Amino acid sequence: MATEVKAAAEVTVSANVKVAALIVAVVSAGVKHLSAKRQLAEGIRAEADRQGYDKKQASQMVALSYVSAYKMEGETDAKRASFLLRIRPDVSKVIALAYPAKAAELQAAYAFNDKLKDAPKSERIGENTLLEIARGNMTAKQAINGKAAKKAASKLDAVTTPAERFKNSVAGILAMHGVGKDGKLTADEARNLFIEQLTAYSAK
Repeated sequence: MATEVKAAAEVTVSANVKVAALIVAVVSAGVKHLSAKRQLAEGIRAEADRQGYDKKQASQMVALSYVSAYKMEGETDAKRASFLLRIRPDVSKVIALAYPAKAAELQAAYAFNDKLKDAPKSERIGENTLLEIARGNMTAKQAINGKAAKKAASKLDAVTTPAERFKNSVAGILAMHGVGKDGKLTADEARNLFIEQLTAYSAK
């Protein structure tokens, strides 16, 4: 029964009851429930620090706690191995949140979400973005500014007509392809292609 492994420096890593309970809570709440994922990550870090585990050992603890949470201890080695392979991405995500590259950035993102806890979910920083912040690929400020820009664009959409949005999109396409410029499509060629595509779209 694979309930523990030997880690570096002969530290014995085993499943953690509290972490297993938090995993069950995340599963019950839904895998994308942000507050549950955050609670799990913070619980992992607290338990790992309490037991003197480093990041690698904490990852092993989480994997074993998943085995415990899903009651896989009594399964065959092959089934446990398959299960561990399947939940590896989940382990990676919560470990990233538990051991962020820049803790202050992740805390700033959490603080932003906490202020908007009663607002629509779309206004808060989502799970994928939180992971990008945790992994050091984005700052909290970049994420917050991105949310603000998206919200502003949404408001603009609300006050412009479908015809205006369509014309703006077409203008952007014409500019992107440099229609009418040397070596690019002529206006007539662009018009004919547009009609061709519109005809094909209407026929669907």
